[in-house]
This record gives sequence, C-alpha cells and structure tokens, in this order.
Amino acid sequence: MQQKYKNAFQEVLKRVYLTFMYFKRKMRLLILLFFSMGVSAQGYKTQPYKVVAALDQAEIRYYPEAVMVKTTATVGNKRNFSKLFSYITKVNDSKTEIAMTTPVYRERINKEEQMAFVLPKKYLKQAPPQPLRSDVKIFTSAAGYFIAPQFGGYVNAAKTVNYQKKLDAILEQHQIEKKGTLKILTYNSPFSFFNRRNEVLYEIAFESIPKEILPTSN
Repeated sequence: MQQKYKNAFQEVLKRVYLTFMYFKRKMRLLILLFFSMGVSAQGYKTQPYKVVAALDQAEIRYYPEAVMVKTTATVGNKRNFSKLFSYITKVNDSKTEIAMTTPVYRERINKEEQMAFVLPKKYLKQAPPQPLRSDVKIFTSAAGYFIAPQFGGYVNAAKTVNYQKKLDAILEQHQIEKKGTLKILTYNSPFSFFNRRNEVLYEIAFESIPKEILPTSN
C-alpha cells in the first residue's frame, strides 16, 4: 500500500515539474517576443506630414492624403486591432504582407470605436490588397490641416480627456474651428515601455488659423 502511495506521489511531482518547465519555456518565449516587438516598433515608418506652425503646446500640421484601412466595433470590444493586423499579415485577397506603419488612429463615433492603420505610401500609386472581411474597409483620407499636442506614457481615458480639454482650450482661445471628432494617435507597440509617443488630434478649418502664426511665403 505504501509503495502505491509513493508511486502516486512521484507521479504527481513529475506532472508538476513538467507543467512548471512547460510554462517556464512559454514565458521565456513571450518575454523575447514582447522585447522584439518593442524594439521593432521603433523602426516603423511614420505617416508623413508638415508642421505648419507651433501654437501653445500643440502643432498645426498639414497632412497629405493617405491610403488607410479601418474597422469599427462597439465600444469596449477589443477586436479592432486584431482585425486590422490580420489584414496586413496576409489575410487579404492577394495574401500580401503589408508593412506596419505609425500612427494607429482611434476615434469614437456614436457608440462605436473606429480604428485605422495607415498603409505604406506606395498604395497611393497602386491598388492595395482588398480585405477578406466585410467589416474591414480601405479608404483614402483627404488632405487637410490638423492640430495635435503630444504626450507620453500609455493612453487611458483620464489622459485623453485631459489633453482633449487642453486642445479645446487652445482652439477656443485662438478661435480656430475644429472639424469632425477627436482622434487618438498612438505610435508605439504596447511592449515599448520607454519614450512613448501619443497625440490627440482634430482636423481644423484652414481659414480659421490665425494668419500671424502662418509662415510667410517669399
């Protein structure tokens, strides 16, 4: 009887040890993956724009048109990123891998949250691969003028509200007309812990920008 219990106990110990080693290997792989993602995020190409003027703690920028891919989901649904990431990692009609770029755009539209990736510049001249999902759409953003303050760390609701209030105050003080809803821009992988870059951004009417802050043409 004692030998039976001894064998059973040894079997339990063996299973515990094998389980521990399995999760140890998995954690090591996850740490390496997270680290590589954080480092590689710094090499992403960024959507081009031109800084037109600095205003208080924000930049007024001109963005040329860009080809983008977007999707929407109800607020709180966390699948937007995975749907877009699947699209650029060959889940498209030509099974083409598309380079990740920054920033990632997010905005609240009624009771839904929209997320968009900027596609590489070459797709302004050639047709991008088409999504396989009906809720993932390709579109071309219109060129326009925007205003954005920058902040670090991780984006959360409190920070978003804080910087939206600051941006609204700048617009009101200088009587600049905003167009559309607030956009939240993130530039880093979730696994990049340092030197993070985020922005809140409004499109603005060019004619409402104070002329004294615009560069004079020679």
